[in-house]
Amino acid sequence: MTLSDDTKEFIEDRVERFMRFFERIERVQITTDMQHEDVEVEIVVHPPGGTVVAKERGEDLHIVVDRTAEKIERSLRRLNEKFHAHRSRKGASEPPPVDEEDEESYQDIVNALLEEET
Repeated sequence: MTLSDDTKEFIEDRVERFMRFFERIERVQITTDMQHEDVEVEIVVHPPGGTVVAKERGEDLHIVVDRTAEKIERSLRRLNEKFHAHRSRKGASEPPPVDEEDEESYQDIVNALLEEET
């Protein structure tokens, strides 16, 4: 189906909001299909580390685009949270720094074990 310039601008404005979640979205593909009196909209977004797909059907194109975009935004938010949680876990897996004054040397431990045997 052919879209008017106003409708194209409306869709572009909605898609630009996806950039809040990822700065580097590789590609966004939007498919609209008119079947009888229903409009079907599918949005496919390719952020780093995944693909997000949402599909909606309804009578009014603007409402269907809004609902589909909301689904994409929820999915992007979850993907972004998982991405940041994974990055923060990487830093947390490092062992805490050791206070060298409290640390026994290898030789001190061996000497203590030898004293216990005798």
